[in-house]
Amino acid sequence: MTGSKLKIIAIITMLIDHVGFGIVWRLPSIESSSIIYVAMRLIGRLAFPIFIFLLIEGFGHTRSKLKYAL
Repeated sequence: MTGSKLKIIAIITMLIDHVGFGIVWRLPSIESSSIIYVAMRLIGRLAFPIFIFLLIEGFGHTRSKLKYAL
């Protein structure tokens, strides 16, 4: 799987997480412990490790570690 595909997956999972928090959680008919809300938040938690993986991969392949860190 390429880095671009991983970025797209991470972006989609982050979007699901934000929709779950920003929209679903605030609906008056859905409690914060509903299965939809919890599922969306769990799916969204996949974004962070994917982005960290891509960050570390990029750091390992860069010429200037200082510029990459900044």
